[in-house]
Amino acid sequence: MTWFAGFSWLSTILTSVMLLKWLRNSPSVWVRPSFIFIASLHLTTQWASAANAVWIDTYLLDPWGYFWVIQGFPPMAILVARQFHLKAMEGVLKPIRELSGEGSRTFYLIICLLSFVSLMVMTWYLSVVPYYKTGLYGAFFNSSESALLRENSLKLLNNHWLKYAYAIFSRTIAPLLVVLLLMTFGFKSQLRRIVRWPILLVGVSSILVSVSIYGARAPALMILAVMGYATTLMYGQKIKSGWILFAGIPALLAPITISFFRVNKERTLEQFFLACVDLIDRIVSASTVDAVWHAAFYESFGGVGIRGIGNIVRIVGLEPIDVFNQVGRLFSLSGIDSVTANTTFVMAYYACFGLLGVVISLALLPLMDSVVYFYRLLSPTLLVPCVASVQIAAIYFSATHFTAALLTF
Repeated sequence: MTWFAGFSWLSTILTSVMLLKWLRNSPSVWVRPSFIFIASLHLTTQWASAANAVWIDTYLLDPWGYFWVIQGFPPMAILVARQFHLKAMEGVLKPIRELSGEGSRTFYLIICLLSFVSLMVMTWYLSVVPYYKTGLYGAFFNSSESALLRENSLKLLNNHWLKYAYAIFSRTIAPLLVVLLLMTFGFKSQLRRIVRWPILLVGVSSILVSVSIYGARAPALMILAVMGYATTLMYGQKIKSGWILFAGIPALLAPITISFFRVNKERTLEQFFLACVDLIDRIVSASTVDAVWHAAFYESFGGVGIRGIGNIVRIVGLEPIDVFNQVGRLFSLSGIDSVTANTTFVMAYYACFGLLGVVISLALLPLMDSVVYFYRLLSPTLLVPCVASVQIAAIYFSATHFTAALLTF
């Protein structure tokens, strides 16, 4: 074992201990986006980086730069986040546990409004991209062209307003709506449960199909994660931990099914098992590979500066550089010009500013948690969908630019 591999494992284990201690000493940390982000980065990238430390050590000219970003940032981020004790967190979960069993007229009005907006966005989308040209259709019925259809379904859309509208729908409106629908099942209503069950199933299924329309697997997984988080918030004290873990198994079926039909022409049990492995590899290993590519990009070309932090630089009159796209085209060898190698904003900022990007990322953590102060302004009924949606959306910080993930809030 090399020194690089040894220190990688040491930092990974240390981060696990620090996260568990943080959670044990402050259970309300569950409502802090920074905690979800650090935990996500730790589980999806830091552990995989430690497991592949020997390969990283040989692949990169200077692996220690990568070390300080992926292995050094998480423990430092925990120390920084714990210095900012947010009084707004205290008692945030209390109104949720005292939630009444009835939904107000405003509550159902919000559901109708969000449903109408969702319907309008999807109608607009399908008027531009016919259903038979979507990535989801290709995954099930045209697997030979599913990769191309997926690219054309979203990334190659000429209408930027439609891109933004769909992004807001899939990352903000859909999570809120699905939790609101879930909450109606627990409220007292004149409708019997035998009627509410079909309404809930149709609503959730429609949302899952809509967010997955371009063929990606992650959006459906995010929606199911939001539902699981919201259920834990509302009924956590009544649900045994074993059932919570068991519920995660069917939650993976949606992305696994998409992966199974998209990649394989043979519908066998063996291919289904390989689809499961492919999903795990996509969640864990692929994020590490993308991060390593960004480190290699910095070694080869140096930092691209502020122009690489996203479209926000247009405000100051600069033309942005799509670092994700450039890294993907250089290292993935996919042959697709619009390919992207998404990674956490911490590594993206390393590709822009070098190790200064780590300092910038640490300074942004308090801004990430600022949303907690708005929770006090919400009614208990709206608190559940907002907290659940924000916390799951925090995972995006481990896979995209800071500004892009922040706008998801």
